[in-house]
Amino acid sequence: MVGVAALAWGRRYQLTYSQLKTRIINKRDYKSSLQDKCVANGRLNAYNVLYDAASPNAPTNLTATATAWQVIDLYYTDNSGNEIGFEIQRKRAGQANFSYLKSVDSNISHAQDTTATVGVSHTYKVRAYNMANVSSFTNTASATVPTGLPAAPNNLYAHNPSPPSGVNLSWNDNATNEQVFTIERKSFSDPEWTELVDAGPNATTYTDTNVQAGETYYYRVRAYNPNGYSAYSNEITIEIFAPKK
Repeated sequence: MVGVAALAWGRRYQLTYSQLKTRIINKRDYKSSLQDKCVANGRLNAYNVLYDAASPNAPTNLTATATAWQVIDLYYTDNSGNEIGFEIQRKRAGQANFSYLKSVDSNISHAQDTTATVGVSHTYKVRAYNMANVSSFTNTASATVPTGLPAAPNNLYAHNPSPPSGVNLSWNDNATNEQVFTIERKSFSDPEWTELVDAGPNATTYTDTNVQAGETYYYRVRAYNPNGYSAYSNEITIEIFAPKK
């Protein structure tokens, strides 16, 4: 099996460990005598692992959009039904050539670059692969994570479900370079603002479960990246009513 794996990686360096493991299992020869005696319930078929009948079709319509600190989202159209996965290649401004960034699994048309350099243009292209061949590349698409402070969130909204189980918060994410969202709270009995939690990039909801019936709470949210904090969202007030008996 190790030899087959080495041959497969020799043919397609894009294969991830998970993709190769799945392929070895799915391409085995099923043997009833091996049922429940091994993971694959069958015998290794090297030919099936190493060969596909036809090349995959090329993906199209690649777009790139900065969505968070060091994060650029990629979307493309999957036009193939026989790919093992998709190879993402990247080139930063000032670099002469594209290089391998990552592989994603078949039937997935979204990938993220989580190592983007802020303030630098990044250009991408994508192609499908299987053991027969690689497809041609998509169009290229570029994006830049902006420098400076993140834009402030807005439209902060709070909802207390019945029976009360916490305060559900939601807001609009207006930034494309935030690292986290900082959620702050104060109460009628404790008028000092305190930080509850840092929600991750692109977060737009949070549930505060540490609330007490009969108390009034105030909330606000702001975005943060290493350059500093945005302005605050609007403040929202909510009273926690005791459940009816």
